[in-house]
Amino acid sequence: APAPAGDPLRPDLSALTDGADTDGAETGAILAFWQASLRELDTLRAGGDGSEGPGDSEGPAGHLEWVAKKQLLDATARRHPDAHGHNVLHAVDLAWSELSPAGRGLAERVPAGVDASGGLDEQMGEASLAKPPTTTRAWLRGRLVSAFPGQVVAAGWHSMVLETGEKDQRRLPLTDPLSFTRATASPAVEGAADVVEVLTRLTGERLDRLAPTTEAVTVPATPSGE
Repeated sequence: APAPAGDPLRPDLSALTDGADTDGAETGAILAFWQASLRELDTLRAGGDGSEGPGDSEGPAGHLEWVAKKQLLDATARRHPDAHGHNVLHAVDLAWSELSPAGRGLAERVPAGVDASGGLDEQMGEASLAKPPTTTRAWLRGRLVSAFPGQVVAAGWHSMVLETGEKDQRRLPLTDPLSFTRATASPAVEGAADVVEVLTRLTGERLDRLAPTTEAVTVPATPSGE
């Protein structure tokens, strides 16, 4: 959408509503939330914070989680200005969104994080610990890890390395975030005996005829899988 010159944070909301069902409750609520957030971010950017310090949810844009996180990181950086501060900031960054049955992340313990408006309720958050999202490549990654843990050598954002029993391990590219969803990849995974069968179903070729140019490619077998 077009944005006024010099302010990429404020798009032309009228362009976004062009042709949209602006009478719908959800659309109206989203646009109102967006406009209010931009006004408060302007106040924050201008230096009119008005907050009492890190963890205060009453200041400008205190309803936005990333603002609450930034406040905490800024306060941490001020408390640890030495070289060790980088490691402390890294730890805080990781701990903010930690999802662990053994404890809660900082977002659930800092008042500003608790008060920030999130898109997930508690039940959805708990479900995400065991079930991958169904509309991204994370679905296939999660299903292969849960169904064939002994054959998944490495799993990353953009690829997986799979043990097929051959001399070479197989790398499965996951470069498209919207591919390998439950809707598209479920037929390849459900009922498969192992990752060899999954790869055969995904590519439409027999595993022993896969070439480096196909969806699954070979990599030298190493203990780490890389």
